Amino acid sequence: MVDESTNVAQEQSMIVYIRADFDGVGCNYLLDCIPVAQTNAESLFESLIFCLDTVGITAEIMKKQMIGFCSDGASNMTGKFIGLATLLKQVVGEHLQIFHCMAHRLELAIHSTVKEINPVGHFQILLDSLYAFYSRSPKNQRELEQHANDVAVELLKVGCVFDVRWVFSSFRAVRALWRDHPALCKHLQAAADDSTRSGSDRAKCKGLLSKLASWHFLTELAMVKDALRLLQELSLYLQRERASAVDALFRVEALVKSVLAYKSQSGPTMQKFLLNFNDIMMFKGTPIAEPTGKQISDFDTLCKRCVVWRQRAYCTCKAPGS
Repeated sequence: MVDESTNVAQEQSMIVYIRADFDGVGCNYLLDCIPVAQTNAESLFESLIFCLDTVGITAEIMKKQMIGFCSDGASNMTGKFIGLATLLKQVVGEHLQIFHCMAHRLELAIHSTVKEINPVGHFQILLDSLYAFYSRSPKNQRELEQHANDVAVELLKVGCVFDVRWVFSSFRAVRALWRDHPALCKHLQAAADDSTRSGSDRAKCKGLLSKLASWHFLTELAMVKDALRLLQELSLYLQRERASAVDALFRVEALVKSVLAYKSQSGPTMQKFLLNFNDIMMFKGTPIAEPTGKQISDFDTLCKRCVVWRQRAYCTCKAPGS
């Protein structure tokens, strides 16, 4: 198993794992982290062969014992003509099986479908704006911590969603926003009223608060949280050392059924929110304006599109070559 990585100094490396049998159990071992000057297939191939040869895995051993190669599916890895996998086949033989990491396929499906659903893209932009507002300002972070203590909320860092990391990171960011909503609203209200801040900064806080305290945003947040909970469970399984393609297929099929059930009923987070909202018109102490007919109609449309989105993301893992 091979993947590329770039550190904080912008230095590129190739991480190499081997999966081998140990007492009848398949185990993954970190073999090496190789600095690379270039990431084209030829350079990666030379570096990989040198690494394997250094630890005693010669071309003859590879021909007899190497049965598979797994990567992220980038063109320099699995390109049909000059990809790293193709070059390895020339050494190992045509029996070498090429795999595109199933967890990575799932991530690509999520990123692709998010781009197709415009409202979800707007949701992502809002959360990224919150992330930038707090991550780039130690002052905002300190003030938020104070308000979090005031409302007895366990402060979780607000993070990006649907970015380059695994879907669990997106779920953690959405869960943090759901839990920290009272603290965020309280801090943004205080910042909007703070006369020591600039006019543009106060206007930005007011705009973020207005969106956070809207019915439309909270229903989207609840829906995305329910969806990401299912997605991250599948993603975490696919990253396990003992994960198998056969078991993964059954898990995908089971999750597709769970997604299709959302056509007739809401997820647990959505159900809880709607029940509380209908009773008190508030969310964790924050007053929420009653939605307009258009907002409800737009959200119903979004829900139907998102059912298709989630089903497509799961089914991607069942594609040939997974």
